[in-house]
Amino acid sequence: MPTVRGPRNEMLLKLFFGANGSLECTREQVLAERERFRANLQRYTLFEPEIRRRQAGRPALPFFLMTLRYGIAEAKAVIDWADETLRSLDEIAEGKVQEEER
Repeated sequence: MPTVRGPRNEMLLKLFFGANGSLECTREQVLAERERFRANLQRYTLFEPEIRRRQAGRPALPFFLMTLRYGIAEAKAVIDWADETLRSLDEIAEGKVQEEER
């Protein structure tokens, strides 16, 4: 049986070590990740009507939609996470976060 590797996310690795770098650089990386998933969400949302039209009556339609909805859910979750993370980074920059809370 092949070994299954979890997803690797370079941005998360950089965030993990964010205390060793620039807050502005970290903020830019989170913003870039947010934008990437915002664009994905927009694209996926536009795909659904087209998939429904092209696959109407086909047994594969529900499976295509399940897959698409996974992408939509993932994109929304990453956007929410990025918004929360950006607020936290702002609080750190403003000195509102105690050292033990970081």
